[in-house]
Amino acid sequence: MSGVLVLGGTQFVGKHLVEHLLALDLEVTLCNRGKSDPGAYPQLPRLVGDRDGDMSAIAGDWDTVYDVSGYTPAQLENSAQHLNPEVHYVFVSTVSVYSDLSVGGVNEESPVHQTPLGEISEDPVTAYGELKSLGEDVIRQRFANHTIIRPGIIAGADDPTDRVTYWASRFAERGAHVIPSEADNSAIQFTDVRDLGAFMAAVHGVPLRRALNIVGLPTTLGAFVDEVVATSGSGATRAEFTPAQLAELEVKPWKDLPMWLPIDEPDRAGLFAVDGSAARSLGLVNRPFAETIQAINEWVDRERMLFDPKVGLTAVREQELLAKPL
Repeated sequence: MSGVLVLGGTQFVGKHLVEHLLALDLEVTLCNRGKSDPGAYPQLPRLVGDRDGDMSAIAGDWDTVYDVSGYTPAQLENSAQHLNPEVHYVFVSTVSVYSDLSVGGVNEESPVHQTPLGEISEDPVTAYGELKSLGEDVIRQRFANHTIIRPGIIAGADDPTDRVTYWASRFAERGAHVIPSEADNSAIQFTDVRDLGAFMAAVHGVPLRRALNIVGLPTTLGAFVDEVVATSGSGATRAEFTPAQLAELEVKPWKDLPMWLPIDEPDRAGLFAVDGSAARSLGLVNRPFAETIQAINEWVDRERMLFDPKVGLTAVREQELLAKPL
């Protein structure tokens, strides 16, 4: 076998990566369990493999392997044992590998988590950054020809998290919407999934043998929602609540108002100020925010986002807050 193997490929990042690989006329084979969107890309060869079980189906002479579904060192070792060590292995990691995101300007030389596996949970939900950091070590040890991709927050069509989608869809609706009063000073940073997919596809056959931060250009929550209003023509307005008012009303940062971290919250102040200049010097292009907003709102289920978002206020809860005397 030859060509490109994608471990995953039927969800969010994987889907957009596959689209870009196909646009380059590459021979793409998918390997996954066949449980997430099994009907995606019926024209492509598909291998059945389980990251926590049998991955022997991937054995072969691939040019490049893209790994968008590896979360633990054990999963990566399980795949690596079936692959030629000379293959170009592109591993999707995360900026959460950095051990200190309390300050801005974190770059690829900044310290990463080094906690031994026996001292952390093996659950990616609770030790996501630590496990990805150990996974990077596996890739470097197993594959001299590697490229490690460290995305920040990713946004766009098919996003399963609703973090950026919440703001893009909510402020595309008419009326007043709840927002922190500090929004114009509250930094956010995200990458359009298409820009991530394009950069990853472009490194096919070009092992960079290093890690790269793939992040968007910094902006603020206030500037972003203003762009949503302008792009959608909704005429939506802000209903500003101070952080103290939001706390009194039990409106939680990140959970109820996604992407918002209070500006006096020190621990993760650098999450939205990661340095992406190295990747940009190698060809990463960050498209205008308006294009991301448009893509989200062409795809999103507006009714679900109003009444059952994965994160963010429901429309009912928002109206209750707007009706409260302050």
